[in-house]
Amino acid sequence: MSARRGPLGVVLVSAMVASTFSIFAIAVLASPIIDDLRISRTQVGLIGSVNTGLGALSAPHSGRLTDRIGPRRAVLILLAVSAVSMTLMGLARSPWILLLSGIVAGLPHGWGNPATNALIASTLEPGQRGVMTGIKQSGVTLAIFVAGISLPALEGVWAWQTACLVCGRVFAGSMVMAWMLLPPDAGREENP
Repeated sequence: MSARRGPLGVVLVSAMVASTFSIFAIAVLASPIIDDLRISRTQVGLIGSVNTGLGALSAPHSGRLTDRIGPRRAVLILLAVSAVSMTLMGLARSPWILLLSGIVAGLPHGWGNPATNALIASTLEPGQRGVMTGIKQSGVTLAIFVAGISLPALEGVWAWQTACLVCGRVFAGSMVMAWMLLPPDAGREENP
């Protein structure tokens, strides 16, 4: 991978991790969430369903929005919203805040592929896009791995809310990294 494609790959993988992470976090942390918030497994499952359902419903709209605002801005916004959703999850002291975090997380869940695919199409020439799309898509599997290995460890040291807050900060850092690494969208003027 060339030096130019290396930073792009890091941003793409980070965007896919962040956009899908919340659903895996809910699954991995279900037991302490149930105990702490005194909710049922069914309620946890419904929050996950709201998250993925909203992601599915919002994907076509987020694709149109990506076309309108450009892939760079789309990736930056989805990273920011992912950070907000994990922060909300970390602040959840009631099932309603947890539900709100699932709703907020549904937006980047549906935006991950449209934004990152548009970024690939706008930055790479045909013949280079397939490999980068595969690298980008590994972010979903990486999200499962990271959630499964990091959240129980963080929850064991602190609490599940703190584990989520740490992830929110990581995603905020990913947004700053993407802002620094990604060039402006072609044909668009952006204020740095």
